[in-house]
Amino acid sequence: MSKNAKTTHKKADALPAENLSPQNLTAQNQGKKDLKQMLKAEIDRLGEQTRNSKKVDPQALERAKHLAEVIKLQEEVKGEGPKLLIRRLRIAAVFILCLIIASILLVKRVDETEIELDLVLSGLSFEFDQEAELLSPHQLSVLTAERVENLDIVPTSQLSQRSLNPLQVQKPSALSSKAASLNVKFSSIVNAEGKTMGQLSLALSSLPAGSRVFLGNAPNLAQDYILRLESTKVSAYANVVGDIEIAGGGGTEVRHFAVPTQFPLKSSLAELALSFSLEAGSHQAFIQQLEAKGLKLISVKDSGNLGPRNISHVLSGELYLEALNSKQISLRPGEMLRFGSSQGTIRLLELSPESLRLHFRGKVSQMQIGSPENPRSLMPTLFEWIRANQFLGLLWAGTLALFSLGLTFLRWSNILK
Repeated sequence: MSKNAKTTHKKADALPAENLSPQNLTAQNQGKKDLKQMLKAEIDRLGEQTRNSKKVDPQALERAKHLAEVIKLQEEVKGEGPKLLIRRLRIAAVFILCLIIASILLVKRVDETEIELDLVLSGLSFEFDQEAELLSPHQLSVLTAERVENLDIVPTSQLSQRSLNPLQVQKPSALSSKAASLNVKFSSIVNAEGKTMGQLSLALSSLPAGSRVFLGNAPNLAQDYILRLESTKVSAYANVVGDIEIAGGGGTEVRHFAVPTQFPLKSSLAELALSFSLEAGSHQAFIQQLEAKGLKLISVKDSGNLGPRNISHVLSGELYLEALNSKQISLRPGEMLRFGSSQGTIRLLELSPESLRLHFRGKVSQMQIGSPENPRSLMPTLFEWIRANQFLGLLWAGTLALFSLGLTFLRWSNILK
């Protein structure tokens, strides 16, 4: 083959690089199914030339490279849309995930938390967590028991009686025998000089676990406090000595007990209902270090035509959230503080003629304040708990979240350009 023939053949085989644009290639290769087939044919020709001449035509090699670049660009153009969508979806997913985590930390509250209460109350109720004894109120001026059965009032002839006034004995026969069920009232006598002539106290047996106790002021009664013991196994006794007035069954007597005498108070009902008054100026501990549960500071009162009404027993005091470094919450009079469940220790329950003083520490759940229609939870959020107990972990997590959000923003910005 002559030199001119070879040159002509090379020119026929070679295509200028500028003619390898997508538009020209498409126009020149309408019979081709795909650019990949063109690239395959070009590579086959290069292989045949290499086997025949042991050389590679530089122009053919350059043409194959340009064709490969065109195919690559075409594939990138075709796949750019889905890739862009996937990248944007990933960025949006990261952002949404950060929002979800932040929302959970700010909204989700812990299931249980430890609190301490230092409250002045008008009443409360609780349940014994285990068998225990209540401290017996002493220095009482009045003690009343409802529906007492088999109360044996010893006849006056069998006692050393000192009558202060003949008119003080009314219907003595009503107190001279056993009564099936009656309300009985014991009162210590105070003479004209204001001196107390008798001593009156209340003794209580141990109560089994599960027994419920209500103690509260009695604004509608002459006595200061109402004590209800919801247990059939509790025993109570009225301890008397000196000059004591006893009323019950329609009769009233004033008797002088030269030695301490004990009257058992057993109720005919499922609960024992007592009411009593403390001597003026007396402050007494009623409970010390008692394991209790089911603490309630609200009672339900029937208001007649208005139906039942919730009454708060809170007069004042403080609530401390131990999980939040003893964060203090002041309670106003009448605050509706309630718990879903509570279990802990009543460190002290002190009686005074005007109010109760409660010191309680324990674990509670579903702690709320406000009316049942518009309650407000006092349970710590996860964010508050982590901030108070795991501050370093919160700092690292917050830093990582801010870094992720910043990186997400930068990537989004680059995509939009």
